[in-house]
Amino acid sequence: ANAAAMDVQQKSEAWDDADAPPLRRHKPRKVALMVEPTPFTHVSGYANRFNEMLRYMSKAGDNVRVLTVDGKTDQDKLPSERHGYKIEHTQGFTVRTVISC
Repeated sequence: ANAAAMDVQQKSEAWDDADAPPLRRHKPRKVALMVEPTPFTHVSGYANRFNEMLRYMSKAGDNVRVLTVDGKTDQDKLPSERHGYKIEHTQGFTVRTVISC
């Protein structure tokens, strides 16, 4: 299992070097990322996509502001940054679905 993990890591590093577009080809962008539900408090494919996007935006030198909603996680357990970008949280709320017959 450890050898397989090493192989995946090596392929990932090879992709970073060989196939990634030139990230500094354009001037840095200013991005406001508002995402709900939060991808930063659990592990999933959804979370992986946001983490990878922020990782590459960081490599490109982009200026990113992140705002997300999480009304269930304790305030002290919420992450405050990813890849050098500050994460702002708002509590949000849950709307119950009302079904009328």
